[in-house]
Amino acid sequence: MNREAIVALICEVVGGILDREVDEGTVLSGRELHTLDSLGIAQLIAGVEEAVYEQYNKSITLIGERLYSRKHSPLSTVGTLADYVVELIEEAK
Repeated sequence: MNREAIVALICEVVGGILDREVDEGTVLSGRELHTLDSLGIAQLIAGVEEAVYEQYNKSITLIGERLYSRKHSPLSTVGTLADYVVELIEEAK
């Protein structure tokens, strides 16, 4: 498992939800155009958790106190989410 693989995994999930190509800098939530709504965020969370389990056999939970206690949301961009997912996978070892 490496960060680039996690970015690709997240891009695939987000691209499927938004029906467009995305990259590490794609904004996921906020006031920018073409970001995910609340249903999209729910689909993103479920999709990433499932994909991580299928690909790495690691069960992670993205939503929880830890997510909300951070100064900057891991759900800001594909890149920030990838960093958070890598952190969770490393801790699950």
